[in-house]
Amino acid sequence: TFYYTELNIARMLLELNISTPEDDYILGVKMDTVEDMSGIHLDDLQRQAVVATQNNGVSIITGGPGTGKTTTINAIIQLFESDGLEVSLAAPTGRAAKRMTEATGHEAKTIHRMLEISGGQSDDPELDAKFGRNEQNPLETDVVIVDESSMIGCKLFRDIFTQVRPDATLIFVGDKDQLQSIEPGQV
Repeated sequence: TFYYTELNIARMLLELNISTPEDDYILGVKMDTVEDMSGIHLDDLQRQAVVATQNNGVSIITGGPGTGKTTTINAIIQLFESDGLEVSLAAPTGRAAKRMTEATGHEAKTIHRMLEISGGQSDDPELDAKFGRNEQNPLETDVVIVDESSMIGCKLFRDIFTQVRPDATLIFVGDKDQLQSIEPGQV
């Protein structure tokens, strides 16, 4: 089961990672404007991360504590919102979602809540937990940013991919030295 789940994740990564490079000059001007208006000042690595999120369907931002991931996320949010795009924030746990909300000023939800989980309160397999979002009813958001991504197991990671629009931008943020998933798979 997990082998096929991993194969599906790899396939979906390839399908979603559409490269749409934006003009460097225009992107630079937009980033400078966001920095000036918000008081955020990005170093070269942070700017590269922001540019990657603007040019690719899937991005991964990694770094240890204090490396500026939150500042980078804030710049990314502001840049996408300045283009009129809707950004959704999520994290694997309620505590991580709360920290993300406090750090960004934007509501963050648990991944399960974002995907609208329901059921799971019975031993009856017909009543197993299901997501309200799926391929036929995907999340109506343009950008999904998931923090603490190292904590996501294979099945939940696959569920994220199958429940976003094919044209959505996915950004995974994490720390390789952070807690690993309690589910199988080291996504």
